[in-house]
Amino acid sequence: MPKLTRNYDKRTSLSGYRMAFSFVGNLVAAAGVSLIIDTLYPGKSYYRTSFPVMGIFLGILILCFLLITFFGTKEAIPKETLPKQSFIKILREILSLKEFRLILGLFLLNMTGLDIFMALVILFLKDVLLIPENMTFIIMGLPLVSAVCAVPLWIHFGEKLGKSRAYIVGVILFSVILILFNIVPKGDVSLTIIFAVLIGITISALQVLPFAIIPDIVEIDELKNGVRREGAFYGISTFLYKSASALAVAGVSSILGLFGYIEGNYLNQNPSALTAIRITFTTGPVLFLIFSLVLAAILPINRDSHAEVLKALRNS
Repeated sequence: MPKLTRNYDKRTSLSGYRMAFSFVGNLVAAAGVSLIIDTLYPGKSYYRTSFPVMGIFLGILILCFLLITFFGTKEAIPKETLPKQSFIKILREILSLKEFRLILGLFLLNMTGLDIFMALVILFLKDVLLIPENMTFIIMGLPLVSAVCAVPLWIHFGEKLGKSRAYIVGVILFSVILILFNIVPKGDVSLTIIFAVLIGITISALQVLPFAIIPDIVEIDELKNGVRREGAFYGISTFLYKSASALAVAGVSSILGLFGYIEGNYLNQNPSALTAIRITFTTGPVLFLIFSLVLAAILPINRDSHAEVLKALRNS
């Protein structure tokens, strides 16, 4: 994304389109899987056929979109021949940037909180709320639909309020809605659907805005260190995110195990395990996101500061 445009607001729009297509892709993939496994090849007796067919279908679809992206995208920023540097030196220079440390912390906390939410939502619906199985996956798909619809809203807020402030609004709304999930009675499908739609609207902000904030560090690094290192920033961020997410999700699984959670035992689950799922699901992601909110509040990057950095680069 940093190579596609230097414009502060266009990066928000690009991030919005990116996440919208990502959400749509998830829906298409889910629908395709359901079509193949449940309709064309129904039942477990066809699993040896249906799953390979599904894999081929998704593989071809992914390959087509990758090729379209590769051949259809042109970089707006000219390629540069970078001087060879050791990995340690690059890492030291990048981590010396206060702005990157704040963005990295925001990104890790945000994405890890969302991953905890995604890891527990199916357990919360099935074990705690006792939502019927035929409705569970429909309800899980609703946040994706509302998230797609809400993308233009968060792009607008990002351009109107600035990315950090819009992100703070998204975090607050997500946290309030998730905590209020505790009032949903067992088996209440209608109220669960309402909350699923609302949570999807706020998830859109938590997916669009952090990815729009990350590119803005590239010009700061270029100004201070004289090079553009988009790949290094994204590589470090992704590696640390995958590591942090794996540890967090493993930690959540261990906590549920300590409280006696038995996988697949939906109707006779240990009461202490149900309490652990409820508390972890409604407060775990919120704790991570509140810390990310603090980092967003003190992040010294906004539209004006970004314009000043671009001006300094043009004059250098």
